[in-house]
Amino acid sequence: MLYLGQHYAVGMLFLSRDNNLQQLARDSMESALQEEGLAVLAGGQYHR
Repeated sequence: MLYLGQHYAVGMLFLSRDNNLQQLARDSMESALQEEGLAVLAGGQYHR
C-alpha cells in the first residue's frame, strides 16, 4: 500500500495526438509540479 500523506491530487490531461507535443506537455507539467515540490506517481496511456 502506498502512503499518500496529507497532500495528494488526481489529475487528467488531454494531450495532442502529435508525439512531440505530447512530450512537451508532459515535460512542462512535470517541471511545474517539481517547482511546487510535487511529483507524478503513476501515468497511463489511452489511444483511441
